Amino acid sequence: VLDHLGRIVWSRRPTTSELRGLSVYDLDGDKTLDIVVTAAVGSQMNTWIYNTAGVLRPGWPQLNGTSGYAYGVYNSNAAVHDLNKDGRGEIVVPSDVHYIAAYGPNGGQLPANVIYGTGKGWGKVGVWESLATELRGWGTCTAGDARAERYRTNFAHGASVIADVNGDGRFEVVVTGNVYDCAIGHPPGKYNGVYIFNADRSRFTGSGYDWRTVPVDTGAPLTEDYNVIENNVPNPAVADLDGDGKKEIVYASYDGRVHAFWLDKVKRGTWPYSVYSAAEGIPRFASEPVIADLDNDGRAEVIFTSWVKKGTNKTGKLHILNWLGTRLHEVALPLAFGADWNGALAAPTLANIDSDPDLEVVLNTAHSGFVAYDLPGTASARVLWRTGRGNFHRTGTAVPGPLPVVSIAATDAQAAEPGANPGVITLTRTGSTTAPLTVKLTLTGGATNGVDYRTLPTAITMPAGRVTLAVAITPLDDVVVEATEVVNVNIAASDAYRTGAPATAAVSILDND
Repeated sequence: VLDHLGRIVWSRRPTTSELRGLSVYDLDGDKTLDIVVTAAVGSQMNTWIYNTAGVLRPGWPQLNGTSGYAYGVYNSNAAVHDLNKDGRGEIVVPSDVHYIAAYGPNGGQLPANVIYGTGKGWGKVGVWESLATELRGWGTCTAGDARAERYRTNFAHGASVIADVNGDGRFEVVVTGNVYDCAIGHPPGKYNGVYIFNADRSRFTGSGYDWRTVPVDTGAPLTEDYNVIENNVPNPAVADLDGDGKKEIVYASYDGRVHAFWLDKVKRGTWPYSVYSAAEGIPRFASEPVIADLDNDGRAEVIFTSWVKKGTNKTGKLHILNWLGTRLHEVALPLAFGADWNGALAAPTLANIDSDPDLEVVLNTAHSGFVAYDLPGTASARVLWRTGRGNFHRTGTAVPGPLPVVSIAATDAQAAEPGANPGVITLTRTGSTTAPLTVKLTLTGGATNGVDYRTLPTAITMPAGRVTLAVAITPLDDVVVEATEVVNVNIAASDAYRTGAPATAAVSILDND
C-alpha cells in the first residue's frame, strides 16, 4: 500500500503464490476501505482481507475449514458488494473448482437455498450445466452416461459480477466459467458458460426471465494453450445496452468472439462478434469490454481490445461496436517493441485525461506500452462499465456509485425591470461530472414564471464536465406598478442526485414603473 506520494505505507505477503485479484470495499460501513486479495494457490485457502492498517480481518483467510470447496483463483474473480442488503459487504469468490464460495464480511459462508439441502452454504453447492444434477448434488462423471451427468463448470478464470439485472431492487450474481466433461477432466473446456444466481445461490428467475436452464454450447475454444496465445479470461461486463432498464451480459470467450446475452438468453443483432477470422488462420482473443453510451442516444457502445497468436509479428486492435454488435470503429494497435506479437489483454479504461470535454480510451498493451485514443463527441457520454471489473475499486459490480449532491445559491440576488439587470442563480454539484445531470426545480414566490420573468424551465441539465451552472432570472417589463417581487428557485427531489444545502435560492425583481 502506497500513499499519495508513492511512499510505502505497509507491505504484506499473504502467500508465496502469485496474487491475481485485488479489490477494495468498505465492508462494515465505517468509511474505511478493506482490501480483498485472491491468489493462484494450490490449496483451498485463497482469499485474504486486510484493513487499512494491514491487519487481517477476523475470520480470514478463507476458505478455512469444511464450509465449502475452493482452490486457486487465476483471474480477478471476486465480486464485492452488499449482496443481501444487510448493510455490510459480501464477497463472492469463484475459483479452480466447480463451486463458488460466497462469504460474509467475517468469513462465514453465505447460506444457500434449502432446495440444495439443509444447512449448506454457497461453497457446498456444485455448479452443473443441468439444474437437476445440481439439485441432486452430484453427477456420475462416467463416459457414456448422459451429458447431464458429466458437464460441470470450472471457475479458475471465472469472474463474478454483482448486479440488479432486472431492476427489481434485488442483487444477483452473474458469473462465467469453463464448462467441461468431468469424465475427461479439466482442461479441455467445451465452452464458456454463463449463469445468474440469486443471493441465496438458487438460479435466477424473475420478471418473466428464467435462468434455471442456461445457454449451452456457446463456442468451443480455439486453443487453451498459453504457449500459442495468451489465455482469454471471460470477465463479464453487465450493463443496459438498449435502454430498457434491464441489464445485458457481455463477455469475451476463448472461441475468439465477444458474446452479448439479453435476459431472455437471446443474442440480438449481429452478436456474437468475432475478432478471429478463419481465413487469416491465426487465433485472436478479445479483452473484457467496457460499455458506455458515447453519444447519449439511449443505446450503449461496447469497447474492447484484442491480441494475436505469439510469433506472428502481428498486432491486435481497438474495437468499438454498437449495442447490436455492429462494428463502428476498428483501429490497429501499435506493433510490438522487442517482441513478436502485440495487442491489449487488459480491459480498456474510459476517462477524460486531457483538457477537452471528451472521453479518451486508455489501453495497456502487451508490448508497446500505454496508449490512449480520443473519442470525439463524447462530452455527454453515459459511462456504464468504465474499466476492468467495472470500477476503479475492482469490485466486479454494476451498481450505482454515490449520488451527486446538488445545491443552489443566488449569486446575484437582485434583478430589475426592464431586464437589462438579470439575477443569477448557480447550481453546484459534487461527485463525478463524467455525464450530464438533469436537475429538477420548483418555482415559488410572488413572481410568476413566464409573466414577471422570462420562462425558466423546471428541469435544467448540467453538461458533462461542469461542476457549476449559472442560470439567469431575467425580468419581463410591464406597465403595472408593482412592489418588489421574489422568485424562489428550489431543488426538487430526484433519484439521480441528493439535495444539498442550500436547496433554495431567492432572487428579488425590482419594478421600474
